[in-house]
This record gives sequence, C-alpha cells and structure tokens, in this order.
Amino acid sequence: MTRGGLGQRAAVFIDLENLVHDERQRMDWTGAERVVRALIPDVSTRAQVVLCIAVCDGRLARRLALPLADHGVRTYTHRGGPDAADWELQRRLDRDIPASCSLVVIASGDHFFAAQAARLRGSGKRVEVAARNGCISAELYVQANDFCDLTVAVSSAA
Repeated sequence: MTRGGLGQRAAVFIDLENLVHDERQRMDWTGAERVVRALIPDVSTRAQVVLCIAVCDGRLARRLALPLADHGVRTYTHRGGPDAADWELQRRLDRDIPASCSLVVIASGDHFFAAQAARLRGSGKRVEVAARNGCISAELYVQANDFCDLTVAVSSAA
C-alpha cells in the first residue's frame, strides 16, 4: 500500500462507476485506470493510505480489477440493480474503515454519499471527496471537509 506523509492514516472508497463514467462510455480502459492511479498518489501526499476499496459492476471489474490491484486497490462487484454500486460502497463505508484512519476519502461525486459524509464527520473523521470538477453534487460538496479535483490530478499524471 502507498505510504504518505503527515502521520495520518487514510481509507479510500471509490465509486468506480461514477468516477470513470466518461472513460467507460468511450471504452477507454487505459484512461479509466489513469483516473484511479492519479487518486492514490494525490491522497498519499497527505496521509498513509492503508485501505483502498473500489466497487463496480462485473463488466467494469473485468476490465480494471487486475490493473488496479497493482496499485493496492481492492475491487468488489455488486449484484446489479439501481444504485447497486452506491449501496455496496455505503455498506463498506459503514463497516470497513479501520479505527486508526482519521481521513476517509470518498471518490465519487454522487449525492448518494452526502449523508454518509455527514455521519463520518460527526464521528470525528475528516472527509475528503475526490471527483472531477463539475461532477460533484452540491449536497456532497457541502458535507466534505475538503474537495480533491481529480481533473487536475489526472492532467498532471498523464
């Protein structure tokens, strides 16, 4: 797993379907991998990343799970249906955050995670949302302590 600075520990949760939506539409799997690869070093400048989980459907997992595993990202599939990736990621946010992590990164712009971000902040966790500029809901943005614009991270990683 990636080592970072500042003495804090981070858990990263990725809504892969949301984060790489544009690349998926173009079937640009290299671009999709690049988006996620840009996220991990960016977070690592602020914390030691000790857990990195991505959730997506089986088709996307078949394309990205192995390349992302090389970067310490564990990819899980969901059972399908409306908002299935969101529900699965929320379940993992509820149960998989190590107690030692003071920073939780939610890599999604989906308003679905706004209440979760508020609960995490209420429990004393620092919440950062990572998404592309213009692809984050207002509800999620106001619940986060910080916003990481992946547009910039992906551009500088290319």
